[in-house]
Amino acid sequence: MKRILLIATGGTIASTEDGNGLSPALTGEELAQSVPEISGLCELDVVQPMNIDSTNMRPSDWMRIRDVIVEGYADHDGFVVLHGTDTMSYTAAALSYLIQDSPKPIVLTGSQKPMGNPFTDAKLNLYQSLLYALDEHSHDVSIVFGGVAIAGTRARKQRTMSFNAFISVNYPPIAYIRNDRIVRNGLHGTHQGESPVRFYDNIDPRVFVLKLTPGVNPGILDALADSYDAVILETFGIGGIPEFGESGESFQEAIFRWVDSGRTVVMTTQVPEEGLDLGVYEVGRAYADHPGILRGDDMTTETLVAKTMWALGQSRDAAEIQRLFYSQVNHDRIPMEIMLLALFVIFLVMFVGKTGVRAVLCFILTILTIWKVLVPFFLKGYNPIWIGIAFTLILSVMIIALVYGFGRRCASAVSGTFLGVLVTCLLGMLFTDLFKIHGAVMSSSESLLYAGYQDLNLTRIFMASIFIGASGALIDLSVDI
Repeated sequence: MKRILLIATGGTIASTEDGNGLSPALTGEELAQSVPEISGLCELDVVQPMNIDSTNMRPSDWMRIRDVIVEGYADHDGFVVLHGTDTMSYTAAALSYLIQDSPKPIVLTGSQKPMGNPFTDAKLNLYQSLLYALDEHSHDVSIVFGGVAIAGTRARKQRTMSFNAFISVNYPPIAYIRNDRIVRNGLHGTHQGESPVRFYDNIDPRVFVLKLTPGVNPGILDALADSYDAVILETFGIGGIPEFGESGESFQEAIFRWVDSGRTVVMTTQVPEEGLDLGVYEVGRAYADHPGILRGDDMTTETLVAKTMWALGQSRDAAEIQRLFYSQVNHDRIPMEIMLLALFVIFLVMFVGKTGVRAVLCFILTILTIWKVLVPFFLKGYNPIWIGIAFTLILSVMIIALVYGFGRRCASAVSGTFLGVLVTCLLGMLFTDLFKIHGAVMSSSESLLYAGYQDLNLTRIFMASIFIGASGALIDLSVDI
């Protein structure tokens, strides 16, 4: 039986009402005893390095949690950290840099309601976190919350009250947990053991986040210089920085003065999704290649705080800080995935020639059509079945014609594909009704409803997804026949 170390740090999950508002009071042992279903899952050891509201979590507390994990690393198969939700993303990111390439899972979880609340989400979150920590494919640092496992560098608290409090930003969730079943994302494979776990014991907490607002005075950087070694600058849009503040002082001069003094600036965006690109607009291009200015790309601000603290804690050399900052850790950046995709395209074209080029065009066309046509039509409330059938037919004709050309083979393959889609559609509708499957079983459906799409027919969208998802295999089968 595997051995898990449960690390209790406080948070809402451990809170009780004492007349002055909720505050952490329950111990780790009491929390574990509140979920009797976990008793037979594993050998469970419990430690309590602190019992605080996560609002009071500091970088020094990250180090205390890190030390507990390091001390118990050899004797345990995995770790579950009970933590408040408000700063959980920061702690998950910090642990991702302090403990790298861990073959043993380090899982953070908590709850939106205290363990003692009759409608709490704490019991299921704790149970599923242990399930995930016990799974042989789990590794590195992650957050398990509301039935979703998220890489520790990609999590953000998006909702203050709902049970699906956390989202994965600019990267797919690692896995979904449904009852006792873990459904994994193929991008997050099993730890291969190429390199041993690496522990780091230094961080520099002198990092400040500055959010630009219209008219902000660039002189604020001079005011921060005595107290901070790095500033994470949340810019406008895709990387826009004003030329002047309300006082008329130049932002460019203030930023260059900061970095030329040996300090670090990390540029990111206030927009939650899709990231930063300083080269798009004139108001950002001047900073794109200036020494000492680092680009946050599509990383979250929480992760940028932790990574900058970690990088500055390892070195004061600008070149080494830059190397550490741009290294990929626990999926915090996506260059490796882009590189693999590029290699796939190159080899496809090399070995298949013109047909490979046409296949790549088909892939791009499919993605754009789903993104720009299918999803908007679904969100506008059009009948998903009819839209799905039309989408599948049109796309099948385009793909088969692009790859194989027009002709009798094309007509025959399109006919076979469309017949298969209709049969799959009818079977999907029949068995969805027969087994009374509701469309809300789909991932992110709850988020969709909270976002203002309560009138969507999720069940019909689920039916449409069945035959749309099967259409690729049907195209291959029809062409082969």
